[in-house]
This record gives sequence, C-alpha cells and structure tokens, in this order.
Amino acid sequence: GYKASTTGNITGIYDMSGGAHEYMASLRSETYGSSGFTSTTLKAYNSKYYDEYNKNSDTSTYSKRILGDATGEMGPFYYYLDGDNNNRIHNNWNDDYSSFINLSNPWFHRSGNFDNGTLAGLFEFRRNTGALSSYTGFRLVLTK
Repeated sequence: GYKASTTGNITGIYDMSGGAHEYMASLRSETYGSSGFTSTTLKAYNSKYYDEYNKNSDTSTYSKRILGDATGEMGPFYYYLDGDNNNRIHNNWNDDYSSFINLSNPWFHRSGNFDNGTLAGLFEFRRNTGALSSYTGFRLVLTK
C-alpha cells in the first residue's frame, strides 16, 4: 500500500528495494572475478565512471571504503544476529546488510533482491563475483 512509498503517501515512489540487486561500477583493483573484464578492457573506460578499491580490500576492511559511493557514509558498521540466527554486518543507515568486497567477490551490488527478505533494503550493499545473474540489473546514471 501507500505506506511502502518513499513519502508514506500515494504520491511517493514505490519499490525502491527488494526488486533486484543492482550492480555498481565499483571493483577491487586488479581483481575482475567473473565480470569478463581484464586490465586491458577496463582501461578502455574513463576511470571517472567507476570506483576502484584497494587491491587489499577484504570482507572486513571497511576502512578502505570510498566516500561518495555510499559505502563510506553508511558507517559505523556492526554485527548483530539476524532472524535466521546468523551474525551479519549491518550499516548505520536503516540497519541494512553490508558486505565489503574481497578476492573472490570483487564487485559491489546494492538493494537486495526480492527473496532477501529483511536483508533487502535501500541502503544494502554486498560483494559479488561480477557474473551474469537473472536477479541482478543496473541503473543508468546521466552525468554532465
């Protein structure tokens, strides 16, 4: 109903999270996972269009986050037990799930997909291999 909109009334935007994960243009340096990119193909793109994280970034290295891509702004990060009795890291924005990139999962995506339940949130981000997936999409962003 209307309480699920961004404004809490009928004029708001609906379904801001929980529809599909969305890839971000951000990756762990020198680590391409299953994305299909190589160092050569990635250099063909202007680096102002993607964020490249330190190659030593790992699951718990939130200190390597980048301000401006909404990983740095969401701290502090903390662990708590979820309803399924798993201890997961959450951010300070809406308590959404947060999982930093690592060697096996060097790409970020956000928002969670429909079957993530309470882990899907507007401010959720997590690591991924970069592989093609039927539950991951992307959004185009226009810049000047």
